[in-house]
Amino acid sequence: MSIIGWELAIWPDRAQYRPGAAVTLIAEVHGPAGAEAALLVEVTERAATVGELVAAITLDGAGSARVLLAWQPPEGIAWRAYGADATLTAGSNPVAKATTALDVAPHWGNAPRNGFLANFAPGQTESDDAARADAMLRLHLNCIQFYDWMYTHYDYIPPQDLFTDPLGAHMDFGAVRRRIQLCRERGMAPLAYASVYGAEKEFSDAHPDWLLYDGTGRPMNPLCGLFYFQDPSPDGGWRQYLLGSYQQALDLGFAGTHCDTYGSPKAGLTQDGRLVRLEQVLPGLVADAHALAVAADPVEGGSTFNNVKGWPVEAMSTAPAAALYIEVWPPDEMYRDLYELVLRARYLDRKRQLIISAYLWPFTPKQDRPAGAMAGLRLAAATVFASGGFYLLLGEGTAVLNEAYYKDHGYLDQDDWETVRAYWDFQTRYGPLLADPAALDVTTANTCFGAVEARFTGPEGLTFSAKALPGTVWHIVKDGPGYRTYNLINLTAVEKPLWNSAQPEARPVQGIGVRLECLRRPKAVWWASPDVDGGQPQPAAWSLEKDDAIGQVLVTTVPHLHYWSMLVVED
Repeated sequence: MSIIGWELAIWPDRAQYRPGAAVTLIAEVHGPAGAEAALLVEVTERAATVGELVAAITLDGAGSARVLLAWQPPEGIAWRAYGADATLTAGSNPVAKATTALDVAPHWGNAPRNGFLANFAPGQTESDDAARADAMLRLHLNCIQFYDWMYTHYDYIPPQDLFTDPLGAHMDFGAVRRRIQLCRERGMAPLAYASVYGAEKEFSDAHPDWLLYDGTGRPMNPLCGLFYFQDPSPDGGWRQYLLGSYQQALDLGFAGTHCDTYGSPKAGLTQDGRLVRLEQVLPGLVADAHALAVAADPVEGGSTFNNVKGWPVEAMSTAPAAALYIEVWPPDEMYRDLYELVLRARYLDRKRQLIISAYLWPFTPKQDRPAGAMAGLRLAAATVFASGGFYLLLGEGTAVLNEAYYKDHGYLDQDDWETVRAYWDFQTRYGPLLADPAALDVTTANTCFGAVEARFTGPEGLTFSAKALPGTVWHIVKDGPGYRTYNLINLTAVEKPLWNSAQPEARPVQGIGVRLECLRRPKAVWWASPDVDGGQPQPAAWSLEKDDAIGQVLVTTVPHLHYWSMLVVED
């Protein structure tokens, strides 16, 4: 909200804070030249106010001012998250409002808001680089994958800064070094993309005993015909060579590596005919990569691995890494599939978080953006976040991924970027509720086939579903320590629940009734939505009633659902 002539923006100076660190909020104000105003920032945790910051502001001759506000979060080592809601007053009238979010955690892996950088072309200035980093900072992206940053897949460091990579991209290694530093300065861990196999032909020809071979004795090279597959077994020469390359990346200042596999092969033969099952050897490689990263940077160090199509996540769930990571491909095409991937990862590993990499083809720069692309993005993001995952989709400032080759990304315009920012703000602000490893998903148990714990009602004709059915309001219910969450996702206008698609604009639903089994009086009942007031918590009117069948029932309402709303009951 802003009165004509006034603008306000606010954001933290780091993508994430470590326990004990002071928070600095940056507020930018634009308005009439020389005007005076007062700024009030309310800091909240969940729906409770935990701090208030004030500042007197005088705009300069150009009508601008930048103010830094300091705040010290409560002590402790647990992951905690906060909202910051700012109101600017001129005279006695509020003239602008803005919101942001921040969180405090021991490591970025506690809440891995993954982003990407992929454009290292020559000719970009330090100012260009800083603008990209600042835009990602405002999205709270705290671990940034540097995609295809290296000279080759077997020799990371180029002989000179300007070079052409194996896929023909013109590169400036100076931009890589600058962006590593810019990420570090903003509390964003830079991660080096690094394949676990896939060296180019000239290297592979020189090391035939390091290769994997198919059943006919040919070296495996199904990826673009350019990259041959090496054997990553622990006793092989490639394994030690690769770990040396990973160390080179860490020596540049990277906080870790994103270890990529291409999904295939799953197995291969060595030159002497020994069978190598990759799900048996890759976990050890990733553990070694993670150990190198932590040794190089005990505070920020950590690595991830790409479980393409969920393979081999069962094996990887026991390997040390900063987070689990799944790149999604068909047949996992439905919203329900994204949800079940998160549940699967949580079942396998109750401690580590999951990054979902799910590309949105409607944002390809090779075609005009179809109507409904942003509706599709909002529903995909709501699905991942409400399920308890983290979403690798955004980067390069205002870019959005549309395919697996990150250099061919699409872009968001300013209005779309602000919409997306509200969703990433929301996920940051309420992350400890949305992605709490201690929470149990009780959607089916509490809402289906005779369950009495939660019931939803709405306007005539509105139906609810626990399975993300088209034409319904999809509900996801979680039971956490001291709270319960009820996420509602609006699929009423959706005909085909495909996450990688444009979707019709959602039809807002007003007044969803909620009846919950209630054993004791709640401490707080509130709701929030990234589509309403920047995600600020809204008090929910509620009452307790007696029910002959259930006992005591909490009766409340979610007043508004556009794409995604969340009801929270604190015990």
